[in-house]
Amino acid sequence: MAGIVSRAALRAGQNPPPWRLRARYGYRSLPRRLKLVLVAGLFVLAASPTFYSASAWAQNSARQRQIEARPIPGPARALPTPRVHAVKPSPSHSNRVYSATPRGLFVSDDGGQAWVPLPVASTHEEVFSLAVHPADPGAVLVGRRDGLWHTRDGGGSWAPLGYPTPGPYIPLAIALSASQPNVIYMATARQGVFKSADGGSSWTSASTGLPEAAAGGRPEELRTLVVHPRNPDVAYIAHELHGVYRTTDGGASWQPFNQGLGLPLWQAIYPPRLAFDPDDPGRLYLVFGQRIHSHLIKNRLSVTSDAGEWLPVEVELPANTRFVGLSVDPRRRALHFWAQDAVWELPLPGTSRQRP
Repeated sequence: MAGIVSRAALRAGQNPPPWRLRARYGYRSLPRRLKLVLVAGLFVLAASPTFYSASAWAQNSARQRQIEARPIPGPARALPTPRVHAVKPSPSHSNRVYSATPRGLFVSDDGGQAWVPLPVASTHEEVFSLAVHPADPGAVLVGRRDGLWHTRDGGGSWAPLGYPTPGPYIPLAIALSASQPNVIYMATARQGVFKSADGGSSWTSASTGLPEAAAGGRPEELRTLVVHPRNPDVAYIAHELHGVYRTTDGGASWQPFNQGLGLPLWQAIYPPRLAFDPDDPGRLYLVFGQRIHSHLIKNRLSVTSDAGEWLPVEVELPANTRFVGLSVDPRRRALHFWAQDAVWELPLPGTSRQRP
């Protein structure tokens, strides 16, 4: 009968059926000592916590559990308008936060619980970008359609800065050097990246090596830009299709910095956000939203390693949530993810969750 193998056929050397192979070469046929090793190994695996597959909290020697970002405890924190271009906490004022929105500039002095509009040159025109002085919470730069403006008295008075090119430009991202605040990098719409070494009085082009727009002939529009806290010649930009680029020569040239990210992606993602840890400047954090399918976008977090590559952080972040800001709170030793209706917090390595 088809499918049946007789004892005689087995004795004649024909291949045994699969069930017979499992019986002859399965667990029961193993030596007793090897059985004990396997059983002990299974108990160890069952009792072990879930670990990172590539120790995403970088160079910690001890393995760590998978972690979850949670809303900051206390009163609810929400952004001032339905759309926000950028959120920047003041590095020198623990509770002051600025927000660039289509309705102008807003400021909060309680960590984002309440916001008030802050006129720029007596108007509330759209603000696309901003940067806060590392040591003076009242010194702020903002980018609007009519160029770059700065205040040194918390918004009491404003003055325009010079144009880097003839004609109007829109600053989409601004970053100051924490070690040399007069060094400014600025990414613009259609004009590329510029750098100033004198606080914005003069500018030089700094776009060599950056990706071109699909139409060609001009750089991509870049909305995420950070400068190394201790080296003004090192800066990073990030783009939702091309990933991260880095300069180590003050903007004279840029190179891709995507090892470990799997970028560029074939599908657009939420605009990426970058943030340095000011107390550990070897750690640069990147968060971006990756489309899984039409109804699910997952936020991914990565951190740079000592080897100069990105490592994934196995962390639970809210899905289908667009982060408009990423920052490190030195006081709480935590990453803050700024979303429309909440600020999510993730303790940094070696810290535990703190209460306000």
